[in-house]
Amino acid sequence: MKHPVFFLVLIGAALLTSYGIVRANRPSAGMSDEQILRFTKLDPAAMHLQKTLGKDGYSTVYTDGVNEVHITRSSFSGVIVWRAKPEEKGQTWKLGKP
Repeated sequence: MKHPVFFLVLIGAALLTSYGIVRANRPSAGMSDEQILRFTKLDPAAMHLQKTLGKDGYSTVYTDGVNEVHITRSSFSGVIVWRAKPEEKGQTWKLGKP
């Protein structure tokens, strides 16, 4: 029989992942913009932002002159993150709805 602590750790890790707190290989829809920027190894305090409102949500572009990250939060398509610059680090994550 496995030790009860093992099961608590396993259940805790599953819950944290479900709520967007822990995802080693990709961001999750439950993360804040600040958490997503940190996931991409960027300092949120160093980024300038421009927010655009749409019909079903909003899109925010974060840039520091070298890096550029677009985070769209929509009631229709959920959360989409696009790291646009630098091009060699470009990537898109379609995270779904939180």
